[in-house]
Amino acid sequence: MNTVDSEIKKQVDAFIPPVPESYNRMIDGTISELRARAPQHHSSGRSHFIPFTVIASVIAALFIVTSVIFVARPALAAAAGVF
Repeated sequence: MNTVDSEIKKQVDAFIPPVPESYNRMIDGTISELRARAPQHHSSGRSHFIPFTVIASVIAALFIVTSVIFVARPALAAAAGVF
């Protein structure tokens, strides 16, 4: 089984051409430029997004529950002055 695996590996290595050194240098240069441009602080800005999402979800859930209750019990909606 190992001989078959090694033969397949040899054929794959022969089929895929080697990557030129200039390509590796270009990729390394791009990565270093991106790291230099990146902000140095570690705040991702998500600290304000999570509470907003929770609050919006709670408000949406309350709206849906209230709507379902008022549709199921129109008399309750009339007593609440909704309709």
